[in-house]
Amino acid sequence: MKKVLALTFIFIVASQIFLFFIYHRGGDKGIYMVAEIEILDEELYRRYTEKVYPLVVKYGGRYLVRGGEAYTISGGWQPERIIIIEFSSMEALKECFGSSEYKAIASLREESTRSKAIAVEGIGNGL
Repeated sequence: MKKVLALTFIFIVASQIFLFFIYHRGGDKGIYMVAEIEILDEELYRRYTEKVYPLVVKYGGRYLVRGGEAYTISGGWQPERIIIIEFSSMEALKECFGSSEYKAIASLREESTRSKAIAVEGIGNGL
């Protein structure tokens, strides 16, 4: 009986330690770029997206939302297109969008869309 209780105790402690690290692993918060886009020229925008996607990936970015249906909850906001990209840090995001590679294609976005974008820090794994 003592052996069963000891093994149960060890299992409970080990699982609590595991859960602690899952939910509190070093404060990884992530940085999220959120953009609202109105497409003015489909062809130019397609050329831009073909070039920006591999660039974002190169700098560690990960697309979470690329368009898709949006449901208005309040305020009458009805964006044509929303983009959300996750980066590991603000530095990685700034390196990506400040790079000479991005600057070379930025005019495609500027000419093909009307857009607004921000970067915001996430809350990490904690609640």
